[in-house]
Amino acid sequence: MDIPPDSAEEFGDRLAVLEAAQDSYRVAVWEDEDGRIVAKCLDLEGVVTDGENRDAALANANEAISAYFESRGIDKQFNLAPEPRR
Repeated sequence: MDIPPDSAEEFGDRLAVLEAAQDSYRVAVWEDEDGRIVAKCLDLEGVVTDGENRDAALANANEAISAYFESRGIDKQFNLAPEPRR
């Protein structure tokens, strides 16, 4: 999986935001060389996943972020923010 730099500014409209209660997590989304859509959480180290399309990649990112916190004993439910933020 090709992973670009962590700078949110470089992602422009490819940046989505997943929200849980008061917390928001930036997720960069791009197409890799194999045509898969990659989703990388810019705010949590090591949270990278992919999917067949943007919706699938963001759903997988949602699960990956939840798993990140669950593995640390924190229970959060995430939803895609209504509008991506920059």
